[in-house]
Amino acid sequence: MTSSRGLPILVPDPVGTAGTLLAALREAELTVDHSPFVELRAQRDGDVRRARERLTAEEVALLLLTTPLDAEVLLADPTASLPEGTAIAAAGEDAATAVTELGLAVSHHLPEPLEALLAALPAPAEPGAAALVAGSAALNPALARALTAAGWSVEVVATHRPRSVHLDAQVVRDLRLHGYGAVVLTEPLLADLVGSLGVHRDIRVISRDPATTRAAEARGLVVHGQAQTPDAAGLAAAVRTALDARSSAG
Repeated sequence: MTSSRGLPILVPDPVGTAGTLLAALREAELTVDHSPFVELRAQRDGDVRRARERLTAEEVALLLLTTPLDAEVLLADPTASLPEGTAIAAAGEDAATAVTELGLAVSHHLPEPLEALLAALPAPAEPGAAALVAGSAALNPALARALTAAGWSVEVVATHRPRSVHLDAQVVRDLRLHGYGAVVLTEPLLADLVGSLGVHRDIRVISRDPATTRAAEARGLVVHGQAQTPDAAGLAAAVRTALDARSSAG
């Protein structure tokens, strides 16, 4: 049986969304192969332009960014300026970093997995205050429903669309032939895509949260570890634990 020690860790997250995770894995002295299974294509259509106009016109009390790309699309325009009264909520470490790199402050740091995010949503100062939610065209509608239930007047704008990418044949072979020590799954879509290719039984499958675990198991994957905390540090610790347990058993 081949040992997983020393083999790279596959991270299939899109470019621009995995910086904190990659850093945490490397800090844990793991070799990383960042091979995106999805790309995020920015949208700059009429809906996005109208969302920018609402922001600059002080019509929005809360801007909720669910990915780093949201900040780039809505806030990096040099002609736009965000009023001081608009609070920014960022889901996850990478989205928060994208905001601060633009010289703006994050008012609400929210956890990234949907279940935790829904439980941490801020309440409006006044009922009916406007909240603008930015994210993928495939954004889960439960987020808008939860904000509405909390008393916000909600508008959702799609800043990008996810697209699957053509994978390098070597990545597919390494998944099937134990070329990786582990694969890290951060969302159900990635679990579905990875599971559709087939994963060698000796590759440790690590999931960020219960929803991702369920998606992986629905594809027939055995999940060897789920992060105790659904952030980069928690995922890196789960990978390290799974690899150490594998080495001890082997």
